Amino acid sequence: MRPQVCGYCGVTLPFRQYHDHQELACRKAPVMCPFNCNLVSIPRDQLNGHIASACTRAFVTCPFPVCNDVLRREDLARHEADNAASHLQLLLAERRANQLNEVTPPMTPGRVATFQWNITGFEEQSNSVGRAVGIKSPLFAGQFRAIIVPKMSTAGNTGFFFENAETDPAFLNLSITLRQGSDAFARRSSSPRWLLQSAPLGWEDFLPLDEVRSRYLDENGTLTIQISYQLFT
Repeated sequence: MRPQVCGYCGVTLPFRQYHDHQELACRKAPVMCPFNCNLVSIPRDQLNGHIASACTRAFVTCPFPVCNDVLRREDLARHEADNAASHLQLLLAERRANQLNEVTPPMTPGRVATFQWNITGFEEQSNSVGRAVGIKSPLFAGQFRAIIVPKMSTAGNTGFFFENAETDPAFLNLSITLRQGSDAFARRSSSPRWLLQSAPLGWEDFLPLDEVRSRYLDENGTLTIQISYQLFT
């Protein structure tokens, strides 16, 4: 089989491997940004850096210490300007947390652990936040956080994401289950595992917001989310 030279990275490989190399493995091959920003293409080995620091459509966390908002980078400047007063109120109300956290065991590679996130007053919170602004969980396993975005899209879908508070990326299997009492209703899982970094990663069309409100809130208006996670080294 005749050899073929990759026009992007210069590596020589059998012709039968050429297509898969450029589509899946070549670090210099141009790829599209998964957030559909205005970037036409970027080398594959620069994509993570683009998402982490430059992509206007990527999700970022408000840098104000106690703000729970997650929004697209292009909306951050306006968010900070419009919410200067509310940010100060959040700082004063920091001790009045309304999200409960079960103690999670230390992160052990290969072990499946669980974290339960109870969001009290979910309907009120979902009514008060703007488009593509998220509600964040406390940290679990010391470095990871879940984010639910009630008004992810104009179609009325919620989004659900995870982010890594540490600088080092981590490979995890993740699954989420919406619960009410002892009955499990809705579940999503990463497939097969995710490389979790600072940029939020998850599902933009998790469930319709109306369905979350009508089916998964308990009699006190609390949304309970169980998260299972498994770390890989």
